[in-house]
Amino acid sequence: MTGSVHFETEPSPLLNTAGNRRPLLVFITDPGCPFCERMREETFRDRDIVQLCGLFTCVQIPVSSPDADERLALFGLSLERLPGTPAVLLAAPNHVVIEQITGFKTAADLAEILRGTVDSLGKPTR
Repeated sequence: MTGSVHFETEPSPLLNTAGNRRPLLVFITDPGCPFCERMREETFRDRDIVQLCGLFTCVQIPVSSPDADERLALFGLSLERLPGTPAVLLAAPNHVVIEQITGFKTAADLAEILRGTVDSLGKPTR
């Protein structure tokens, strides 16, 4: 499997979770953040990461988005309480945050975290 992780950028995947059994992976970015770009170009293009992210509903929230605070509020966060970018939230379909990761992660590091999340929640059904 090649390519990169597909991130939804519209809020609908976060708001329409009825019937969704897949956990959420939320990638929080800042347009001027070099580490955000590095994760997008390196980490989220890794073969293992692309495959693992297929088990999640993946959403990107740019902090510059006018509705960023509203979208983060679904997870009990706000821009003021966000420690930095890049950030990755791993959450159950009901928005309960399982893991909050801040800072650049290599593909190997993120893969280990994603596998742990899938193991703790069980493999989602589509």
